[in-house]
Amino acid sequence: MQDRSGVGISVSPNDNNGQGNGTTSFTRIYNDGTGVTLIAPTDLVAGDTFNGWTGCDSTSGPSGSTCSITMNLNETVTASYVPPTTNDCYEENNTRATAYYPGSNWEQTWLSTLGCTPVQSDEDWYRIDVTPAGFERIRIDLRFTHADGDIDVCLVDSSGTLLTCSQSYTDNEYIDYIVSNPGTYYIKVYYGNAGNTYDLWWDDLLTPTEDDYEENDTLATAYYPGFNWELTPLSNISGSGIQADEDWYKIDVDLVGYRRIIIDLQFTHAKGDIDVCLVDSIGTQLTCSRSITDNEAIDYQVSNPGTYYIKVYYGNAGNTYDLWWDDLASSCPNLPARIIVPLQYFSTPQEACDAAGEGETAQSHDISFSGDMVFDQNKSITLDGGYNCDYTGVIGVTTINGDLIITNGTLTIDNFSFE
Repeated sequence: MQDRSGVGISVSPNDNNGQGNGTTSFTRIYNDGTGVTLIAPTDLVAGDTFNGWTGCDSTSGPSGSTCSITMNLNETVTASYVPPTTNDCYEENNTRATAYYPGSNWEQTWLSTLGCTPVQSDEDWYRIDVTPAGFERIRIDLRFTHADGDIDVCLVDSSGTLLTCSQSYTDNEYIDYIVSNPGTYYIKVYYGNAGNTYDLWWDDLLTPTEDDYEENDTLATAYYPGFNWELTPLSNISGSGIQADEDWYKIDVDLVGYRRIIIDLQFTHAKGDIDVCLVDSIGTQLTCSRSITDNEAIDYQVSNPGTYYIKVYYGNAGNTYDLWWDDLASSCPNLPARIIVPLQYFSTPQEACDAAGEGETAQSHDISFSGDMVFDQNKSITLDGGYNCDYTGVIGVTTINGDLIITNGTLTIDNFSFE
């Protein structure tokens, strides 16, 4: 679709300068409140077809070619046209029933090598055979230049049921999907109808199998080897992990003062992206590592020792990985909350608030805590967060993964976030 120059447009009434009809693009000047009607031709000598107006109050007439607008300050309307349809050598393949099929299983073959470069000016359907059993993971790679016209792609089963689609606003689209059974499936290439060229590739791959740590798809079913497995690569316990769904692992941070958690997730990004998160015992997500390169790493200081969980997730591509973790002595020797008079340190802001006297201030580090905070004492204090290790300066905010509940007293809060 394109905005054409040199198109004759009928305009009424004439503007303040006596000008009416014009050739795109052009400008007319009217008083506010004037109703203006513009009529675009539905077909051009070049073969382009009218595709619609934008910016109008309403449209009418054949193919919506009449635009009505009431002037109010500066207004812009645009008539768009679609170039002539260009059929490629795979037509007519506009429906699932007429889907192109080269007569052989054409996996791992770029479509352009089978006869010509395909053109997306209407729906294009392609038949694929997913065989044998065990190879139900389908990858589809659609290459095109978005600036020449957007194209989307869907995977459809033999009954016409839409299984999944890729619909972005950038160059190219990708699908990675596991079907329930081998058999006949269809790829639908569609959307912009701008006459944009594209190329298409697909393959059916070995379906990911489960590793020895399943079922560990939830926090409640997290894998735990029965001992504190810090410093032990996962692969040394029962082989590599396979990321085909969410994988959860339980860890014990069991020594006071050893609140710094290091997590190392090793994998090859090209075989499927994987991300990792650290989660506390009530399911609150504390931090994550989500890159688009090989491997992920977390270095995070928790507020208290106890049970935590590692969640390995995201791509579900059946990619193998290894996982390692450790709890280290905290890089900061001070506990994460304190009051100044008298100087006392605490494990949580809640404890510091409870201990603070009238008019005093409770301070906290720029880290995250889990659970609600309850203020129910008849006193006025200040809760000040976001401090560095030695409480000499504010470097961020203190995050409370819970609610603040005030039933008594007055609490003044600075540099805190409740989520």
